[in-house]
Amino acid sequence: MKTVSEMMTAHPRCIAATDSIGEAHRLMKEEKLRHLPVLEGGLLVGLVSERDLLRLEATVDVDQKHDPVRAAMSAPAFSVLPDTPLPVVASQMRARGIGSAVVVSEGRVIGIFTTSDALDALASPDMFRRRMISVSPISRSQV
Repeated sequence: MKTVSEMMTAHPRCIAATDSIGEAHRLMKEEKLRHLPVLEGGLLVGLVSERDLLRLEATVDVDQKHDPVRAAMSAPAFSVLPDTPLPVVASQMRARGIGSAVVVSEGRVIGIFTTSDALDALASPDMFRRRMISVSPISRSQV
């Protein structure tokens, strides 16, 4: 069974809790990201998503240059170990209604697993081979 470390995005772009909301927007736009692990002293303290930023900005007056990411982040971030099986991670993401899991080893962020990574896992040739073997074809008489 595949683990999250096999399908995660390694070395994800992170942001400091004290960085501005404007900086988070800039990073997401320039690097085409939707999720940024939030660090304080090199340790994971939360996660900020594009949705978190938009939700905050829709409800309060935000100063993008001065208000910190901490104000918009979700905490604690959902994190998993690198050897966590993919089905476990995916089912937890679904149950929590979230789009990512931060992969942590020895207290440090080493990757991020997003819904895009989950789709890549489903579309992998390895997955198709297993699905084709386990599904019997439908005959015309069954239709």
